Amino acid sequence: MDAPVNIESTSMFHTTQAVLAAMRAHPGSAGLQEQGCAALCNLAANADNKVLIARAGGVEAVLAAMRAHLGSAVVQEEGCRALR
Repeated sequence: MDAPVNIESTSMFHTTQAVLAAMRAHPGSAGLQEQGCAALCNLAANADNKVLIARAGGVEAVLAAMRAHLGSAVVQEEGCRALR
């Protein structure tokens, strides 16, 4: 018998991967980086999700967004929120 699949974890993984893929594909878009950071912040609702996001490269993606958009207060704000 196969091990049960945690649908919530699988969905979270795919959602995180989609957000990170968009952030990596469009590093020059301040708006996308702002929304990507906000999405990661919202997805990091519990400790398990925070670990999943970090392992997927979320911390690096947020820092890259913040470095690329130093003059954007909203990217900086959402980036800080996502890193909490």
